[in-house]
Amino acid sequence: MTCPWCSYENLPRANFCGDCGRALQFDAACDTCLTANPVSHTFCDTCGAALTVGAEPTTAAPPVPAKAALPADGRVTTQAVPQQSASIDWPDLLRLPRPGLVWGRPAPQWRWSWRHVAAVVSRNRLELAAVLALTIIAGLVRTYHLAALPGGLHGDEALTGLDALRILEDGWIGPYTGSALGQPTGPLYFTALVFELLGANSFTLHLSMALLGVATIPAAYFLFRIGFGRWVALFGTIALTFSYWHLFFSRTGFMVVSMPLMTTLAAAAILLALRSSTRWSWFIAGILVGLGIYSYNGYLAFLVIVAVFLAAALVLGRD
Repeated sequence: MTCPWCSYENLPRANFCGDCGRALQFDAACDTCLTANPVSHTFCDTCGAALTVGAEPTTAAPPVPAKAALPADGRVTTQAVPQQSASIDWPDLLRLPRPGLVWGRPAPQWRWSWRHVAAVVSRNRLELAAVLALTIIAGLVRTYHLAALPGGLHGDEALTGLDALRILEDGWIGPYTGSALGQPTGPLYFTALVFELLGANSFTLHLSMALLGVATIPAAYFLFRIGFGRWVALFGTIALTFSYWHLFFSRTGFMVVSMPLMTTLAAAAILLALRSSTRWSWFIAGILVGLGIYSYNGYLAFLVIVAVFLAAALVLGRD
């Protein structure tokens, strides 16, 4: 069911939009009889009164009209619907969640056809244009005067360039290298590819890592979008585009900037796998999680976080 407010594609059984949270089945209660009406109605289907145009949708269950009681004297009185208490039940808040974990957003319904892709792009064209603009801006600020700022090469950058040249000369050098006290070689092969295409110099050395930093921008948007919705995705992408630490490490020739890209892709694949019923989604997630080991040594800490997260998901979803 398509949300009439934000055009998000929800499951057919959904009562509330998984993106904006607004009601899909009911627009507003009638001011006269309190009956909830569908979004397409102009007049109440119970009493015929005109409905308020542009009223905000309710996010609770449809209101129930008050019940009439007929006493012995023949007079009609109205029984008020009891109001729920607004007090907080602290023991319930502190109690551990019950089994049966359900992700709060509907599972993706992929339809691989050009017509469907064109419809999705048309519906979200402003959002996608903003992401494209942020990616271009990220590319500009990460490549501006890249050969001169920062100036020179520090030791780790020089070792990255030397190992990339060794790959061009010897081919396969293994999954790890002894330089810089031992590092994974995944980003080194990408630097060697850039050297092969554009030549080996300080600019192309920095450029190889800058490209990995730029690729992290749309990857982060994809992660935030499928996990938390449109506005969180846009805010998070803007924050990462102008993040000082990410900007700085994207402009150096050291391999640490490859780690945010791999953690972002792996996290997005895990979220999609949790919301999917296919084994292929878990297979792809496993491949991405495994490849991240060859990005940077700090990636091992991310594996611990993933293990804890998946263990919690397995315990809560054991039914």
